[in-house]
Order: sequence, then structure tokens, then C-alpha cells
Amino acid sequence: MKGKPERKGTAFREIGKGTAGKGIIYVGGEAASSLVSLLVIIYLARALPVSLFGLYIIAIAFTQFLGVSGNFGLGTALRKMLPGKGRKEGKAIMANGFLMAAWISAAIAVAGAAASSFIAIHIYGTQAMVLPVMMAFASVFLYVVFNMSSAALVGSGMVAESVIGNLAYSVSQLVATVALVSAGYGIGGAMVAFLASLVVGFAVEFAYLLSKVGMLGWHFEKERAKEMATFSAPVAVSNIANIGMGGFAIILLGAFASHYVVGNYGAAAKLGVVISLIIASNTFLLLPAFSRIAADRKLRRRMGDAYNNSVYYTSLFLLPFVAYLVAVSKPLILALISKAYPLAPEYFSVMAIGLAVGSVGLYAGTTVVSLGNTMKFMRYQLAVLGIEAISALVLIPVFGAAGALASIFVITPISAAIVYAGPLRREFGIMIKLERPVRVAMAAIVLGFLLAVISLATGQRLYSVAIDAAAALVLYPPILALAGGIGEKEVSFIRESTAGMIGVGKAISLLADYVEMFIIPVR
Repeated sequence: MKGKPERKGTAFREIGKGTAGKGIIYVGGEAASSLVSLLVIIYLARALPVSLFGLYIIAIAFTQFLGVSGNFGLGTALRKMLPGKGRKEGKAIMANGFLMAAWISAAIAVAGAAASSFIAIHIYGTQAMVLPVMMAFASVFLYVVFNMSSAALVGSGMVAESVIGNLAYSVSQLVATVALVSAGYGIGGAMVAFLASLVVGFAVEFAYLLSKVGMLGWHFEKERAKEMATFSAPVAVSNIANIGMGGFAIILLGAFASHYVVGNYGAAAKLGVVISLIIASNTFLLLPAFSRIAADRKLRRRMGDAYNNSVYYTSLFLLPFVAYLVAVSKPLILALISKAYPLAPEYFSVMAIGLAVGSVGLYAGTTVVSLGNTMKFMRYQLAVLGIEAISALVLIPVFGAAGALASIFVITPISAAIVYAGPLRREFGIMIKLERPVRVAMAAIVLGFLLAVISLATGQRLYSVAIDAAAALVLYPPILALAGGIGEKEVSFIRESTAGMIGVGKAISLLADYVEMFIIPVR
């Protein structure tokens, strides 16, 4: 009788360890990719006048918003449906997903390119926006198929290959951007570099995909397509609410604020991508893991544990990182970009905190999707999207950048957490338990305060960034342990999840040893 519970617990723990292991690889790769992308933004912010950089940010926002933040939810469908499928069925799922995404994105690209002159001249009041807007619409197709190939790789268990593809995209964009902009092609050169890098990234990822599954066949199946559309439509709504509205806010802000303000806001938002990518990367990996748990009747009852553990372990590493970035935002941003962006540090601080809070609602949505209740999920997301859209349309025209920050990074993440808390408990029996994340948040707040004091004391110069980084590594573990944010059980799980990882495993093991020095044993 004792054997069965032990096996269930072991299976649940193994899924958690496997997800954590892949998560470190994927998030690490995404962090490296986002760092290279950040170098692109730093270069453009320095190479272009602030107002022209603002125009570039608006153009990229069109791609982000109209691509429904990557793939219209069809990428999520691939990550949900591919795990555990055989080669033949997997190929059929991929082929139908790619075909649907390609048709939708191609239609948007053609229609948008035709309307680009009207948008540039009559909404933004400048002829200089015609070519960037036209190229932004054209890039929607490439943006979508690139993200679809990444989702197909992750759904097929090829996480490392997806990371390589993303790195190929980022590095090629950096090289092409520097080459074209330095040659005098300005915004047009930056947009061409963006298009070319999407082609490179897609080519690398699709080549990996073909090496594993072979030619997809491209046979359209009406019933399968209907199943994928039914699943992906609610996810597309979620993508608009969680990511796409950030692009919409910039598009709207460009019509009501100066391009100088948009440039500052855009610089901060692009730096915030580092945080949002970490959270989004986790959802990439959590969906297949949650789906495996949901598919097993014995493990399904522990879905609440899976959700709460995901929120907790994300907060354990994300919140101190956010605290550090907020504390050093002024010296970091002004040193990396330039003193021409004095508003960006304040904007970035609000964005960073809002993105961290938003992970609670984002993971809740991933949990609902994994349980297969996509129509219920869409209702909840429509509620969140409605709040977000109304607040943006009301606040941005009146308050400009402050309205965008309040709408996207304050009102929306709080609303999402509230909207999901009731249904998760009532319909799925999942209680959102925030005791451990709150303790971690308390530790992060104390850490952020101390790091801000250190930054001010050192004159908020570039070396303050390095000093604060060292101080964070020394101060966070004891503060976290004394706040009750971590115990021996959590340290043991982290050790097991990272054991055997060359370099990373050893570093985390040493950090775990340091944390254990401050943990008060439970008697």
C-alpha cells in the first residue's frame, strides 16, 4: 500500500526536476539571446536621435502586436499537443499549425503594407514612418513562422536546438544592424536587419526540425485545423493581453506623445524584455509539464502544487533580480544607452515590478490551458483584456507615458491575479498560495532598499552596478533565509534539479551551501 503514493510522488517530483533542468537551459539561452538583442537596442539608441529611435520602436511594436505576440496562439497549441505524440501524428500537427499561421500572417502583412502610407502620414504625421511601417507589416509573416518553429522544437523536446535558433536570430540581427545603420541607412537599415535575422533564425530552427521529423508533407486536415483553432483562439486572446498590449500601448502612445517620450518609453520597454522573456520562457516549458500532469489522473490532483511551486521557484530567482535592476536602473540605463534618455530609468522600474507581479496571472492561465479548458480560459482572458484595453484607451491619451505604465504594468497584472484566483479555486480546486512568494517578495524589497542605498552612496555611477551585483550575492541569501522564504526542502530540490549541469550545477551548489548557513532548522 505504501508503494503507490511513493511512485506518484516520485513521478511528480521527476517531472518537476526535468522541467527545472530544461528551464535552466532554455532560460539561460533566452537570457543570452535577449542580451544580444539588448546590444541591438543599445546600439540603435546611441546611433539614432531619440525621436528617430522612437519611430523605430513604434514600427517594431506593430510587428509585435499584429503577430499577436508571436504566433496567434498556434505555437502554444504545438507545445500542448506535440508532447507524447508519435512521429506521424506529430508531423501532421506541425504541418497544420504552420499552414494556418502562415495564411493568417500573410494576409495581415499584405493588408497592412497597403495601408502603411495612410497610417504613417495621417496617424503619426510624418512621411519618415512610411517605409518602417510597411516593413513592420511585412515582417509579421517572418516573425510568426520563426516563433512557430521555436514552439515546434520545444514541443518536440528539442529545447537546446530552439535556444540555438534564437541565438542565431539575435546575433545575425546585431551584425546586420551595426553594418547597415553605420553605413548610413538609418531606420530602414535597422528594419532590413530585423527582417534578415528572422529569416536566419527560422532557417536554423526549421533545419533542426526537419532533421528530426523529416518533411512535414503540408497536408491540410480540416478537423485537425478546427481542433487547433479552437484551442489557440483563447490563447491568442491571452497573448494579446499579456504581451501584445505592450505593443498596442506604444502604438497608441506614438499618436498622443512626442517621439522623444516614445523613445524613452521604448528604451525602458526593450530593457524590460529581459524580465518578460524569463517569465515567458518558463511558461514555454511549464505547459508541456503541466499537460503531462493533467493527463495523468493520479497526478492531476497535484496540479495546484505544480502551479504554486512554479510561482514560488520563479519568484525565488526573479524577484531579487528585479530588485537589483530597479536599484541600479539609473546608472545602468544611462551608461548603457546615454544621458539622452533621462526618463527611461523611472519607466523601467515600474515595468520591472509590474512584469514580476504579472507572472502570478500568467502562470494561472498556463495552468487552465494545460487542463484543456480553453473556452473558460478565453472568458477570463477577455475580462483581463477588456480591463487592459479600456484603461489604455482612457489613460494614455490623457496622461501619456504615465497612463501607459499604469494601464499595462499596474492595473493589468493586479486584475489578472484577481480574475484568476476565484475560478481556479472554484472550478479546478486550485488554491493560489502566496505565503512563500510573499516572503520572497519581502526579502527582495529589503534587498532592493539596501542596494538602492549602496547605489546612492557610490554616486550612481557605472561601478555602482558591479558593487550592487556583488552586494546582492552576499546579502540576498541571509535575508531570504531569515525572512522564511526558503528552507532545507527547497534547497534540496534546487540541488537535485541542477545536479550534473556543467558549470551551472557547481555554481548553484556553492550558492546553496551559502544559503543553508542561514536557514533555521525546523524542530
